[in-house]
Amino acid sequence: MEDTKQPATPRSRAVALTIVLAALYATTKLIFLSAIIGVGGRFFTAADALAPLYGIFFGPYIGTMGVIVGTFIGISLTGQTLFLGLDFFPATVNTITVALLMRKKRVQAAIIFTALLLAFSLNPDTSLLIPIP
Repeated sequence: MEDTKQPATPRSRAVALTIVLAALYATTKLIFLSAIIGVGGRFFTAADALAPLYGIFFGPYIGTMGVIVGTFIGISLTGQTLFLGLDFFPATVNTITVALLMRKKRVQAAIIFTALLLAFSLNPDTSLLIPIP
């Protein structure tokens, strides 16, 4: 009998890698590293250190999807959200920006950073986004 198994396609490898990265990211959301100053009972986790590494090693697409899916899995594991359900946003922007900088796409990274800085300057009252106990 001959082996009729088809080789893995690049897309299926990307999906599998994204799932593995998301699981790793979600698991590291359970490891607390340091308290967030000014927000009682909240901590930086080991996942916060993984986000830029995902951008460096896995690029803007796979790394970003791993962070987004991993964040939602992590929220379901911990039951904690810090930014009204937008917890994926800072890590996602971090991953995309680092990935673009690693690929020498500085203009796109600068556009993202500038757009976010302008959005923040329009409404700098972040106390509305962070519930303080």
